[in-house]
Amino acid sequence: MPAASVTPAILTVRTECSGGPIAQQVEASQDLHGFNRLTILIHGYNNSACVAQHSYKDFLGLADVNDASVFALFGQLCAFYWPGDARFLGPLSYPNEIPKAKEAARILGEFLEHIAAGRGLPLEIRLVCHSLGNRVALELVKALLAANSQTIRFVGALLMAAAVKVSMVEDEQSLEPAALAAGDTYVLFSNSDKVLHFAFPPGEFLAGEGFGTAVGRTGEPTGVFPRTKSMDGFDHGSYWSGDATGTQVRAWLGLATSRTIDSNSLDENPPAVAVELPQRSTPSRSVGASISECHCD
Repeated sequence: MPAASVTPAILTVRTECSGGPIAQQVEASQDLHGFNRLTILIHGYNNSACVAQHSYKDFLGLADVNDASVFALFGQLCAFYWPGDARFLGPLSYPNEIPKAKEAARILGEFLEHIAAGRGLPLEIRLVCHSLGNRVALELVKALLAANSQTIRFVGALLMAAAVKVSMVEDEQSLEPAALAAGDTYVLFSNSDKVLHFAFPPGEFLAGEGFGTAVGRTGEPTGVFPRTKSMDGFDHGSYWSGDATGTQVRAWLGLATSRTIDSNSLDENPPAVAVELPQRSTPSRSVGASISECHCD
C-alpha cells in the first residue's frame, strides 16, 4: 500500500526569506474553515524561512511522529512562519525579536478567530513550539484570553527548549494565565542547552525584561507545568530532528512508542506517511513571498 501524503498548510507573516518586517495579516496556503482541529508548528528566533522549513520537515519525518495515529490526533497540520531573525545581526538580534513574537501572536490570533467564527463548536488548537516560538505560543493564548474568545479551545502545547523566563509563567500579571490555559502542556527541557544557559539571560536583560532562567533549561515551574521531560544531552538545536523528541511526542499524545510496540504486531501498524511542505502557493492566493520564492533545498 503506498504511503499517504500529508501536506501542512503554510501560515505566514513573513515578507522576506531572511529578516524583513512582519506582515499585518496571516497569508494561508489553503482555506482552513472546514477543519475542527489544527496543530500549529511554531519555530524560534534566528530562523530564516528555509531553516524553519527544514526544521518542520525533520520533525514531521521523525519515526515516532510520522504515522497515521499521530497525524489523526494532530488534525490539520499548519506550519507557521514569522520573521524572528535579522539578515545581518544573526543571534544578536534576539532583543529585537521579542516585540515581533508578540505581534506575530496577535496577528495569528486574529486569523484563528476569523476562521473559527460562526461554528457550533470551538476550533481545537494544539501547539508545537521551539525556542522563542514558545513565547509566540503563550502570547497567542494570552491574546485570545484577553479577547475572551469563545470560538477557540487550546487542547495542548508541546514546549521545546522554551525561551521564556520561569518568572513570567509564575506571574499572574504576565504569562501564567496563558500557560494554564494552553491545555495539556508538556515541557521538554535540557540543562545542556548552551543557548539558554549563556545567551538567554543577557538577551532578556537587553530586551528590558530583566535577567532570569529559561523554562527550557529547568522545566520549571512545575506548579504550572506538571508534565516535563529532561532531554539529557540535548542542545538548543537538537529538538526538531532528535529521535528522542518523537518518543516524547507520542507520550504527550498518549500513544505507544516504537519501543513499546510488540514486534508481533508490527504488521498491524499504519504505514509511514509521506510529508511534503509546499514550495509554491496555491494559484488562487499569494502566500508569503518569503516562503513561495525562497527555493529552499
